[in-house]
Amino acid sequence: MKFDLMGTIHLTTSTEAIPPVKIFDNMAIIGSAGTNCVVIETSEGLILLDAMWPGKLWEDMIEDGLKSLGYNPADIKILLISHGHPDHSGCGRHFIEKYGAVPYMSKVDYEFEKEFCAQANNPDWYFDFTVENFLDEGDVLTLGDTDIMCFSTPGHTPGGLSFILKVYDQGRPHMAALWGGSAPPPQLEANYQYLRSLDHFIEMCRKYHVDADFMNHPILNNGVERMAVMRNRIDQVANPFVIGEEGYIRFTGLYRQLAEDNIAAGCVDYTK
Repeated sequence: MKFDLMGTIHLTTSTEAIPPVKIFDNMAIIGSAGTNCVVIETSEGLILLDAMWPGKLWEDMIEDGLKSLGYNPADIKILLISHGHPDHSGCGRHFIEKYGAVPYMSKVDYEFEKEFCAQANNPDWYFDFTVENFLDEGDVLTLGDTDIMCFSTPGHTPGGLSFILKVYDQGRPHMAALWGGSAPPPQLEANYQYLRSLDHFIEMCRKYHVDADFMNHPILNNGVERMAVMRNRIDQVANPFVIGEEGYIRFTGLYRQLAEDNIAAGCVDYTK
């Protein structure tokens, strides 16, 4: 598998929506086969985790997906951005201005994405809103009855965040994690940083007994196939997003392998 400057960016441009689905009692997935956003239901409204690409097609995809799941877009209180790439922040301005969603991300990636998009030489990659609320290692983002633990995991981007939170499957609690930075970049030193971040996040996943996963790029974790199971699930079928504590650690081996392959291949080192 090969990755360009944005990691999985060339794999994430599919514009065909896949049917939205709730993967947990309090969590749903909306998006395409390449890139998705996550809806987290709380007692005081919705958290939209990532906002896919810029443009009306994606705005409509999110709004239509929310409505098809029985949600009101006006209930989005927080826009949480995992990292500073335009396939995760793209519709942010729309939901901020139309519905009053309050954006959160890391300060490092806020500054990074402004520069990244300015230098990208691509009119479809832009970052056009202001963020005043920042998250970092050890912060907990709370809305109503929901706490999202935040961890600084630089590598894919300089200020990427990963998350752990409690979810429920048919009323049963689980701890779910999102490795927020997906694939490693081509810069050699960034791959070493990526591995250090992964080791740190794995330690946190063990500490908080993570036994379930969710995604922002479903191509990386058989997400499309597992979403299909959830759309047609009967009560007696196990939730395929609940993979067990050791299962989650085993899954992170995918990300480790990607970085180790990059290092073995002799990534271009842009740090010199």
